[in-house]
Amino acid sequence: MIWKYSEAAMDEPCLFTDFPLLVRLKTTVGLVLRGHIQAQGRWWPVTVLAPHYPDLKQLQVCLGEDLQAHAPPDVGSCSTLHEAIATYRSSLECLPPPPPGGATADGDDAAVIALRSHVAVLRQLRQIGLHHVTWASTDLSQVTLSTLDRAARRHQLSLTIGADYPGVCPRLATDLPADLAVTWHRGMGLLDLFQRFEEAVERYQAFWNALDAVDAELWVVDPERPARRDQRRRLVISGQLSLEVTVEPLYPTAVPGCRFLGAEAAAAELRERLASKIDSWDEYEGVVDNLERLLGVEFVRRGAAGAAGAISVECGICYCYRMAEETPSRCCDDSRCGQPFHNSCLYEWLRALPSTRQTLRTVFGDCPYCSTPISCEIPSG
Repeated sequence: MIWKYSEAAMDEPCLFTDFPLLVRLKTTVGLVLRGHIQAQGRWWPVTVLAPHYPDLKQLQVCLGEDLQAHAPPDVGSCSTLHEAIATYRSSLECLPPPPPGGATADGDDAAVIALRSHVAVLRQLRQIGLHHVTWASTDLSQVTLSTLDRAARRHQLSLTIGADYPGVCPRLATDLPADLAVTWHRGMGLLDLFQRFEEAVERYQAFWNALDAVDAELWVVDPERPARRDQRRRLVISGQLSLEVTVEPLYPTAVPGCRFLGAEAAAAELRERLASKIDSWDEYEGVVDNLERLLGVEFVRRGAAGAAGAISVECGICYCYRMAEETPSRCCDDSRCGQPFHNSCLYEWLRALPSTRQTLRTVFGDCPYCSTPISCEIPSG
């Protein structure tokens, strides 16, 4: 069962302050609270059922199986959940002392330790603000937090909280372009992690601004749906050529990593042109403006009329763009053809032809489309 935090919708905020080991479960009808209340120095398992909440008609408060013989008090006349649970706790105080061996409030029973961890996590989530909690598992071992940056982009921090918390830092997963580095020490909590996360989000504003501008303006063929952590964009120059740029997250205005993909003759010319003019890179210009000025080209714009039909980016053998983790990286060098291929697809095609030659790790043959000489590397493995 997945528990979605919804305490803010209840009209009894003091309920979880006075009974911190109760949690509200996600249900389709009414309200269900489950957890423990303390009486006689012991934790007692309790389930509260309010099928018509906020109307308390048919309200039930039930004990665990070990105490089913105990007749519950009449809580039907109570006007609030807090009053009903307090009445129930008073009835437990009147019972004979529990037999030895039960979990005590001050003991080291594993269940009690887990409950204490649970309530500690819940208390810290309240410090962060429950509006930042987008998802949580019932036992709070997994929690997803989110925040908005200055451009109203949403970013998520996922926590996996182990039984050894707070002695050990929770396992972290984010959409940041680099791992969130945290030096964990005694006394730290979830609020500290969330604050470190928000500080990191602030540091990458210029990085996301730069890539958002690229995504909004140009035809990006890879990745098709960029995630916030993605530093790489593959931009179309022509039907035979594309450029893969990798932007440095902390220095997004600096020269990006550049890798030309496509017809080698065209790629070699642009590669030399970029190398000869790289000293004139202007960090006050955007990535796109710099690259177009230095290369003397215009990238294909997003939604350009006829672009999708005039430019082929899918492999000419399997007719897919992405195959597992591979994208087309080899193109026919004939400018009249320029068909791209996955390296592995081209290799399988060429090795089946009797005319194919091999030298060390390279095979040589003819383009499947126009018979122009073409080569590819033998895939590893």
